[in-house]
Amino acid sequence: DGTVLVGELRDSKVPVLQAEATNLYRIDVSGILSPGTESNANTMVTTTKVIIGGVAPLFVPWAISKEGLLGGPLAVLFVGTLCAYTVRQLVEYKDAVVAETGRDDLTYVDIAGHAYGPVGSALVLVMTALNSLGIVAAYLGFIGPTLSTLSSSPTSMVSAFGIPDMTSEHFQLAAAALIVPLNSFAGNARFLSIAAYLGAAGVFAAVAFTCAYGFSVNPDVLASWSKLPLFTTPTQFFESSGVVTLLFAMHFAIFPIERAMRDREGFTQVVAKATWFTAAANVAFGCLGFAFFGTETSSVVLDNITSGTITK
Repeated sequence: DGTVLVGELRDSKVPVLQAEATNLYRIDVSGILSPGTESNANTMVTTTKVIIGGVAPLFVPWAISKEGLLGGPLAVLFVGTLCAYTVRQLVEYKDAVVAETGRDDLTYVDIAGHAYGPVGSALVLVMTALNSLGIVAAYLGFIGPTLSTLSSSPTSMVSAFGIPDMTSEHFQLAAAALIVPLNSFAGNARFLSIAAYLGAAGVFAAVAFTCAYGFSVNPDVLASWSKLPLFTTPTQFFESSGVVTLLFAMHFAIFPIERAMRDREGFTQVVAKATWFTAAANVAFGCLGFAFFGTETSSVVLDNITSGTITK
């Protein structure tokens, strides 16, 4: 095939081939990467938890209402496809850096430094920190108004547990006071796994609750869809585009997941499947939420739920 053996990579006994036509080198990276313990199925579940575990899915109905019944799903599917493609590029570049440096513990910031130098590394570090702060702010922005609304209702579960009626800001401060000490466990893999499961379970419960309530007040979804716009204005579309981007903001978390996988060469296919699954699930939920609440869809869809049998 026009290649010649030119030697072995350091002490790894991995052969290095050179293509005569292009002078490019070819290295079988699988001989350098240490396999993990997680199966493809477990890795897909973990990746899905990372995507769904945030509060972004609860903002999707509002995003669909701003982008249109057809424009919104197209935006979600486009960004999901872009996410899967860029994750594949990132992993392939990381493998090349592993072959060059011999290090298999590289972080997202390390890869940025190799590609763009110290300035790029610092910039990515800052942007990663801002992204993490944004996710925390989104959580607090969701927790505060939701618990404040529930605590003001004497029939809600929050009141049943004896939690006093407080303002949104007080609930946000209380949540922050709980979250900050828990950060000391951030390096514990078991703790992170449990936290991811709880986050995903909470989102699933909120989605199921919203759907149950929505079908109880507006069972004729098809009739509602026929009255909704397929597309909106560019201003409305870009006003909500951040929600769709936040939905797939997972690149900084992929390397630990990839290193834990037994079949590391199949990681990008697993990510693609997880991304397409979550994209389809979010499109379905967003369109249902838009059908349930129409143009009155709130930025946090749980705010649209009022009193009734389901709420009690």
